[in-house]
Amino acid sequence: MDNELLEIQKDIFSKEEGIKEGEKKKAIEIAKSLLDVDTIALKTGLSIDEINKLK
Repeated sequence: MDNELLEIQKDIFSKEEGIKEGEKKKAIEIAKSLLDVDTIALKTGLSIDEINKLK
């Protein structure tokens, strides 16, 4: 019984981690679409070429 409960907890934890990772990826994609390259370069100090490589 304890092993079964442990497996269920591991499964729930894995799913929660996957959801968090997916939410972060989606937030990054939204941020990329909201900001133009020039603004990103100005605010981050990255070159335009470096930023374009992220797309």
